[in-house]
This record gives sequence, C-alpha cells and structure tokens, in this order.
Amino acid sequence: MSGFKRKAISGFFWQAFGLVGQQGIQLIANLLFARLLLREENGVVIAAIAILDYATLLRVSGILQAFVAYEGDDTETRHTVFWACLASGVAMSAALFFGAPLIASWLNSDGLTPVLRALSVMQLIDSIRIVPFALIWRHLRFKERTIAETVPFIAGLVAAVVGLAVLPREQRVYAVVWMYLVRSVGQALLFLYFEPYHPTAKFDWSFFRLISRRSVGVLAFNLPSSTLVSLPSIAVFGRAGEAAGGAFGLAAKLTAPATSLSYAANITLFPIFAQLKNDAEKLKASILRSLKGAAVLPIALLTFIIATAPELIPVVLGEKWRSAVPAARWIALAGIFQMYSFVLASVLLAASKTIYIIITWTSTLVLAAALLFFVPMVRGEALVGGQITAAYGAFGFVMSLGATSIAMRIPIGSILSTLVPASLSAVAAVAASLVAGAAVQHEAARLAIKTLAFGVVLLPACGILLGGSWRSLLTPKGLRELIGRN
Repeated sequence: MSGFKRKAISGFFWQAFGLVGQQGIQLIANLLFARLLLREENGVVIAAIAILDYATLLRVSGILQAFVAYEGDDTETRHTVFWACLASGVAMSAALFFGAPLIASWLNSDGLTPVLRALSVMQLIDSIRIVPFALIWRHLRFKERTIAETVPFIAGLVAAVVGLAVLPREQRVYAVVWMYLVRSVGQALLFLYFEPYHPTAKFDWSFFRLISRRSVGVLAFNLPSSTLVSLPSIAVFGRAGEAAGGAFGLAAKLTAPATSLSYAANITLFPIFAQLKNDAEKLKASILRSLKGAAVLPIALLTFIIATAPELIPVVLGEKWRSAVPAARWIALAGIFQMYSFVLASVLLAASKTIYIIITWTSTLVLAAALLFFVPMVRGEALVGGQITAAYGAFGFVMSLGATSIAMRIPIGSILSTLVPASLSAVAAVAASLVAGAAVQHEAARLAIKTLAFGVVLLPACGILLGGSWRSLLTPKGLRELIGRN
C-alpha cells in the first residue's frame, strides 16, 4: 500500500470516527428535542443555529484556512491570528445580540430573538479555540482533533438532558442553548489542552495584512458553497413558517451522518490530491479511485432514508413529524448530488483550478436563491423546500461534473463510470426494501423488515461491484482487501 493511500485511510478513519460519533450524539439529542419540543420550537432552534453557522463562516473561515496554509513559521504569527480572531468574535457576538430583533422581524418569528441572543456568546467563546485548532490542523494531528471535537458533544448532550429535566415546559427550548454553550466551551478547553497556547501582546501588522488578503480569497471561494448549507433552512423558516422550518430542519438532520462521511472524505483526500497535482496521470487515477470508493457508505445511508422515511420518521421521531417525510426524501436525494459535487470541488481546488469552482458554486447559489425566495411555498409545509434543494443540488452536480471533465481532461464517461458501484447497489437495496415491506401492515415491523432487506442486499452487492466478493464488506479481512484494491 502506498504512503499516500496509507495517509488517506488513516486520516479518513479518524475523521469519519469523529464525525460519525458527533452526528450519532447529535442524533440522540435531535430525537429528544423532536419528542419533547413543539415543531415551532424546533424550527426556532434550527433557524438560530443556521444563522450562527453562517456567522461563524464569515468570522473565521477565511483566516483559519489561510493560517493553516501559511508556509512560514507560526511561532510569532499565531499571536496576530489570536487577537484578530478575538476582535472578530467580540464584534460578531455584539452584532448578533443587538441585531437579533431585526433578524427575527425579517423572518417573522418573535421566538427567535431570545434564543439567538443567548447563543450569540458562542462567537466569542469559539474565537479562543481558533489558534490551537489551526496548529493541530497544520500538523495533521487528526487523533487530537477528533477527541477535542467529539468529547464535548457528550458533555453537551448531558447538559441538554439536564435542561429538559429541570426547565419548565415553556422554557425547554433553552435546553438546546445549554447544549450548544457547553459544547462550545468544552471544545475550546480541549483544544487548549492538546495545544497549550498563551497569547502575548504582539501584533504584526504586515502579517495581518498578508493573512487578511489571503483570507478574503479563501472566503470568496468558500462563501457560495457554504451559504448553500444554511440558506435553505433560513428561507423555509422565513417563508413557510416556524413549523415548516422545524420539519425541514429535522429532515435535513437525518442526512447529517452521511454528509459527515463525505466531509471526512473531502478533508482526507484534499491533501492527497494536492501532493499529486504535478503528476497528471497519477492524479487522474487517484481521482477515479476516490470517487468510486468514497461514495459507497454515504450513498447507502442517504438511499436508506429514501426507502424507509415513511416509517422511520413517525416511528422514531413521533407522529407529529409525519409531514416531514416527503421533504426528507427530497433532501436525501439532494445530499447525493451535493456529496459528489463537494468531492469534485476538492479535486479542482487541489489542482488550483479555482475559477471553475467559483463559477460552479456561484451559479448554483444564484439558482438556489432565486428558487428559495421566489417559488411559492405553502405555509406550514416543508415539501417545496425539499424539492428546491434537490433541484439546485442536481444543477450543482452537473456543473461540477462538466467543470472537472474540462479542467482535468477526464472524459465525463470515465467519471460517471465510477458512480456505478455505489448507485447500482443502492438502487437494488432500495428496491428490495420496498418489496419486502409492501405486505407488512404494522409500521414498526415494516421498518424493521425494510431495514433488514436493505442491508442484506446492499453489502453483498457493494462488495461485488467494487471488485471483491459478496463477503468483502462482511468481514474485517475482506474490507481491508477491498480498500487496498480501490
């Protein structure tokens, strides 16, 4: 096994372990909130978190990645980054606190103001985390990063459970606030534990100007694609109401584990692609292998949602969320398109073909904004939001496919052929699941039968289509051999 592949596998498994663990813990929290909070309360929380995520993107995304990629010594420059991040944290916290009533008025939600104000302090807390986080990332310490990001999720879940137990019914929404605040503090403390950092009163203005210029470039690249993550939840919340926003957000959260796996693959594959960018043939071969193997598990999870959503959502989350089923199916389909789009974007970024990425994501963002804010939505229903998400997701995938083919000089047919193993096995598993559950009347039993049929067909089919045997994904030895082959 080559050094590149060994690094890719090790990094992917650490990232996947952390992200799946985080999403698993978050899923437990979501189940509790779905059961114990009203749809409208869930909608308020989801909108507030979407706004905070976007604020975090504006605050640190550019400077963080620019500092991680900085080619010079970080012994002194880290202090400049710390003070810049602290200042932006103070400014963003103040902007969210004092601007919360205006945002709530724009989105027609009185309940949003107190929640957004309570969570605004996270911007300040998170600014303390940035330098140690960047240093750990710069030195590829995936293990420490995984622990520092995942353990606070457990502490946050405990805080949420305590909040749900002790707060009065009308204040239970603040259990979510407790969870996010505890998680934010925990991550800051653990990153400081793994990478102790003591700021000093030093600020290098020349370095600040350099890193600011670079961060603007990084942000200009990240902004369109990252906006697409937060925009749908905010748009549905504002246009279709709090209940629809809650249903849409809950449906989107069901796809989070699969999204996390594709995110882990992107983080891992990017430096591998970057190191191969001067060897065109090796890079092309690596791209095609990665597209073939990295998609299997995320697509399996997303198509599982498509197959079982009519039973999964009401049985697990409660009958009041049945209206989220159609939106969940469309959002899962959108997740498949977006997963491939992000992997292809990593290829283009690693090969320094940034103009193709900017064109692709900017055009997709323009289409998404037009659809989300001008296509009529039904008050209280999330379906149209899900359909729109799938529509611009498909557009982004087609654009990414064409851009990668042109920029990397890889025939579109060669790229599409890598999608066959995951796609065919997923289609077969969905078909088996639907057929197996068709005659079962009891909803919970039907969910169990459909889940069993899905797994029984998916794993052997994937093993065969990836070049192994039907047992390859059923044993550790077979899995290792399959990874080595692909």
